Amino acid sequence: MSSESVKDDCLAWAARDPSGVLSPYKFNRRVLGKDDVSLKITHCGVCYADYVWSKNKHGDSRYPLVPGHEIAGIVKEVGSSVSNFKVGDHVGVGTYGNSCRECVHCNDRNEISCEKGPIFTFNGIGSDGSIAKGGYSSHIVVHETDCALSAGILHHKNKINAKASGVDMMYCFRIPDGYPLASAAPLLCAGITVYNPMMRHKMNQPGKSLGVIGLGGLGHMAVKFGKAFGLKVTVLSTSISKEEEALCALGADNFVITSDQEQMKALHKSLDFIIDTASGDHPFDPYMSLLKTAGVFVLVGLPSEVKFHPASLNIGMKTISGSVTGGTRVTQEMLDFCAANKIYPKIEVIPIQYVNEALERMIKNDVKYRFVIDIDSSLNSESVKDDCLAWAARDPSGVLSPYKFSRRALGKDDVSLKITHCGICYADAVMSKNKYGDSRYPLVPGHEIAGIVKEVGSCVSNFKVGDHVGVGTYVNSCRECEHCNDRDEISCEKGAIFTFNGIDTDGSITKGGYSSHIVVHETYCFRIPDGYPLASAALCSALHKSLDFIIDTASGDHPFDPYMSLLKTAGVFVLVGHEIAGIVKEVGSCVSNFKVGDHVGVGTYVNSCRECEHLQCEKGAIFTFNGIDTDGSITKGGYSSHIVVHETYVRIPDGYPLASAAPLLCAGITVYNPMMRHKMNQPGKSLGVIGLGGLGHMAVKFGKAFGLKVTVLSTSISKKEEALCVLGADNFVITSDQEQMKALHKSLDFIIDTASGDHPFDPYMSLLKTAGVFVLVGFPSEVKFHPASLIFGMKTVSGSVTGGTRVTQEMLDFCAANKIYPKIEVIPIQYVNEALERMIKNDVKYRFVIDIESSLKLLDFMINTVSGNHRFDPDILLVFLFFLGSQVKSETALQKLILAIFCSRIHPKIEVTPIQNDLSMVNHLWKFPMFYHQPSLFLHQIDLVNKNGQIDLFRNDNL
Repeated sequence: MSSESVKDDCLAWAARDPSGVLSPYKFNRRVLGKDDVSLKITHCGVCYADYVWSKNKHGDSRYPLVPGHEIAGIVKEVGSSVSNFKVGDHVGVGTYGNSCRECVHCNDRNEISCEKGPIFTFNGIGSDGSIAKGGYSSHIVVHETDCALSAGILHHKNKINAKASGVDMMYCFRIPDGYPLASAAPLLCAGITVYNPMMRHKMNQPGKSLGVIGLGGLGHMAVKFGKAFGLKVTVLSTSISKEEEALCALGADNFVITSDQEQMKALHKSLDFIIDTASGDHPFDPYMSLLKTAGVFVLVGLPSEVKFHPASLNIGMKTISGSVTGGTRVTQEMLDFCAANKIYPKIEVIPIQYVNEALERMIKNDVKYRFVIDIDSSLNSESVKDDCLAWAARDPSGVLSPYKFSRRALGKDDVSLKITHCGICYADAVMSKNKYGDSRYPLVPGHEIAGIVKEVGSCVSNFKVGDHVGVGTYVNSCRECEHCNDRDEISCEKGAIFTFNGIDTDGSITKGGYSSHIVVHETYCFRIPDGYPLASAALCSALHKSLDFIIDTASGDHPFDPYMSLLKTAGVFVLVGHEIAGIVKEVGSCVSNFKVGDHVGVGTYVNSCRECEHLQCEKGAIFTFNGIDTDGSITKGGYSSHIVVHETYVRIPDGYPLASAAPLLCAGITVYNPMMRHKMNQPGKSLGVIGLGGLGHMAVKFGKAFGLKVTVLSTSISKKEEALCVLGADNFVITSDQEQMKALHKSLDFIIDTASGDHPFDPYMSLLKTAGVFVLVGFPSEVKFHPASLIFGMKTVSGSVTGGTRVTQEMLDFCAANKIYPKIEVIPIQYVNEALERMIKNDVKYRFVIDIESSLKLLDFMINTVSGNHRFDPDILLVFLFFLGSQVKSETALQKLILAIFCSRIHPKIEVTPIQNDLSMVNHLWKFPMFYHQPSLFLHQIDLVNKNGQIDLFRNDNL
């Protein structure tokens, strides 16, 4: 097959595995043939089948799987022999795309009952062996003959000729002029599924009575068709909440609660027909008793079993029948009937980025009554470009590797910043390895983002191009709740959307700061003070709430977690959490606070409601990675080339190094926020810091800047010199030394616990003075202490995870003003996997920061070089091989090759020379993808060349 005929020209959303999570995907549709019609998909309905097969509920799903069989669109191109359709026609495609076209059912245009089985629109296997891909995509190619057959245009003779031709047949329906495409889509499954059995069992008889079980996507269409046929319609439901909708909105004549025995008794033997649309398990005998003699019960739902007493069927000569969708003739008939009678399904139109959340809502029956994806507006090739370079984890191994994806287009309130630095947080390792079981792959970590504004939206007023800014652990929130209004978005009542691995408001998955750039709402950008190193700047987030206070008077043992979940933000007794720094490269039309070139940071969150009162958003802040944004997308973090965030989220002060700014956006704000909340900025007070890592060393720095007397509490004597001499702590105590701990008894006003490992709490609580405050920012597996440790001395235990936009900006300015810089180790992104392992072992002082800008530039250059149709310069190849080799175990052949080439620079016995035509000398190199395009070197070294003159990379183990 020529490269001209196969192009990944179709944009789609696909599930990759039984998790069922959908994400952007590209593939090729077949090339337009002379008898084909290509249609641009404008809308696609969301069906229960999409959920079932995305999650492999029947064990036969074929991945990658593109769902969608309620397709509506517009003809955009026709083949040279097409005569029945023209560009601009409105058409639809339903649940199946082919059949044998020879059996009695196909000849009767009831193809759904094809004796050989119909080929479904998605997840089916076509006659050529290809896997069918559905309507969650930008376009589809169908055969004109089939469109014409479906529309009833061709004569019988032409139909026979079409069958004999053996063409691929994908059934296409003409949508009547003027009928909305968004409304037409659900008719192609939900509509036809009830219309077909209603017509087959002659329910279009005015005056007859119909019962409809269930009021969802299928049920509400059954009610609409029943009323259009002149039937007396009774809705049978378990939920009284649906009564008003059934009677007033849909026009049903009666509504019965099936659990009410009196209502059911009154309906005994009164119905001619019943359509059962419920998929949940339920008894059948009570409903069969409602049928008249010779009544018909039609099942279109899918419970796990159908079970009833024979008497329910035999006595009264009743019939129970089943149905799934319909043939081409009845489907076209239904479309025309709906247009003529102005019947429209009740729908909720969504962008494709929201589809994951929509599927979950659909399962919970949280929709009236059908989701329809606006494919045309939300899946647009002009707005989707893989322009962001990043490093991502593909699976729970957590191994990161190069990845390209698209950031969202700049909005009017957005800031686009070039990421210059991104801190490495423990959360990056946790989420990359799916430790909590909710990671969404590919996952781009990083929520300690520092960078420079490169573009701002039209309504952004707080940032300008060139500003230094940061983005932390969240990138979105509701911006409406009490907490968001108080700029405490991390406590958003709807949940903050995390900077990576979150699901944004549009349904997309957020991607973090291990990337080249990011786009965020200006609310979630923090200004990094002038002169403060971007590498030293970076953020964190998360929480739940209803009570302002809880007084626990119970002396008996009892769990605390259920009560803690009831507290509003700032409720007493609380429990940390990303770190992106960069440069603004573009801003939305409404962005006023940033401009291109600004240095900015993105922290642990990238969105919130921006409307609630508190800093801790009542709807929940949207975390920078692994969060779910307001559009339903999963946020992706800062291990990427760029990021797009609302301008709300942080300006990095001018002059502050971006590399230093990145860690402030998680490690810094995580300790600064509770220190300010508990008024630790009181000179002369005493502070104990448990743990001396990324968070702990910042707590020491802030404590000294506040004028506190700081004691470091550690299990390791090796950290003493660093704590006292480098960080300036006043005291250092080994916690296993009982005498040292005793000497510290009741001497501390505050303690900040940054340790994530399990440890006892009572010994530390005994160090607090009366009314002392213990703040937990680490994440041990549990918090457990004796009530006396809290009650006697009126002590307080509080927790914190990152901070709101106001306090984050305040912290950045404070660091710049007081020349506070985190201690960092700057690394290239190629080193990130080793860095994550070192971080877990506490082998870093005190924060890794990825130099995103420099290392992704090298990656992009090398990728473009390898993809180019030209030969390597040996020096460039040398650098490239080391670049890739850093990701390969030393015992592999590739690593040996790299070492050999390196040795050629320093050892006279090894020579690297260009080759021209003799590819036999490099046959082993073809094992590696980088050499697929014109290998341009010949390695000649006596120990690596066999007797045939061919390279043998395994000959010399001494390399």
